[in-house]
Amino acid sequence: MLRFEYRAIAPDGSFLNGEVYSEDSESANQELQSRGLNIQTIGPGTIPIWIQTIEKCLTQREEMIGCLESCRSQSAWLKSDGQLATLIRRLREGAGANEFVAERELAMFLPLILLFAPNRNAASEFNDWIQSYLSQSNQRRLIWKLVSYPVIVPLIYLAILVFISFTIIPQFRQMFDEFQLKLPGPTIRLLWISEQISEHPARSFLGCVMFAGVAVGVVTVFRILLDHSQDAPFLGHFSRSSKKQLVGMSRLTGTLAELLRIETPLPEAIRIAGLASGYRYFREESMSAAYALNSVRQVDVRLISRCFPSTLVFALQPGSNQKPSVELIQKLSKIYMDRVEQRTKFAESFVAPMMTIAMAWLIGGIVSALMLPMFSLITSLGG
Repeated sequence: MLRFEYRAIAPDGSFLNGEVYSEDSESANQELQSRGLNIQTIGPGTIPIWIQTIEKCLTQREEMIGCLESCRSQSAWLKSDGQLATLIRRLREGAGANEFVAERELAMFLPLILLFAPNRNAASEFNDWIQSYLSQSNQRRLIWKLVSYPVIVPLIYLAILVFISFTIIPQFRQMFDEFQLKLPGPTIRLLWISEQISEHPARSFLGCVMFAGVAVGVVTVFRILLDHSQDAPFLGHFSRSSKKQLVGMSRLTGTLAELLRIETPLPEAIRIAGLASGYRYFREESMSAAYALNSVRQVDVRLISRCFPSTLVFALQPGSNQKPSVELIQKLSKIYMDRVEQRTKFAESFVAPMMTIAMAWLIGGIVSALMLPMFSLITSLGG
């Protein structure tokens, strides 16, 4: 990533002096032409100071790798962390600042990298980052907590159904046949399910697997649909303030605060922060916001008001020191992370009783299906 100073003629005929960041002069020319500028001169590329700052932090990569290995050991009890493993591998391969500002899998770790600045004592901030990352990235752990009831309870119900299909229900079927009882609909369905399980176990198992696969597929398709319908009038309402979006905004604001702290130009900081968010909508909107800010003579954060929350736009407005409020943006990142934790706790408290009720309803259905014909038999004998 190099910095190029240029002089060009704007579409309105006025002269424009500015700077553009790109990998080489050819890419810089293409970027300026895409803005509708007629390039007069473009200077040689120089390494920006903020890129140099990131490179200085990366000189301590061995210390980073040691800390990250410890962090990975904390989260490996359930399943290995692929993102953290990729970061450690790329650090060992010698990934530099250019890779960290251009690749999605590395950009999300920029706040961590910048904590290792030589003149920065950020031990407490590092602990905060570790806790935040573990709560954000260990999605499998959170999903395990949330899905344990929706998965285990149906499995218990299925195990009970299989057990009684081989032991109890055949005895009831024999008794119903001996007394030639007229069976109600729930009992007929239960006997049919029991017959399928006991006489065709392989086919029944395959049917359960197919049903579970269809359910997982429907949920996956629905999630993908929500992720790609942020601007849709109806579906977009369901994806707003979702856990995935809140995590993305927390990463975006956290990365943006750290980049602005090292004097990164606002358009580049927004572009890289959108890349670090890991959320498609924020990534696209950040690119649009960076393009809009680069296309005006004077940076005006109100141009991005449609893309991001009003609180973030307010924090990006220049203060008394003519700079955005880095501290406020950092607080916004923590606020979004707190909202993620609140949603997770709400889901945990909601799923458990609902699945317990579902379990009671299913078991009650089996008992009632077996006992209804018995009540009819006792009533007829008593009459």
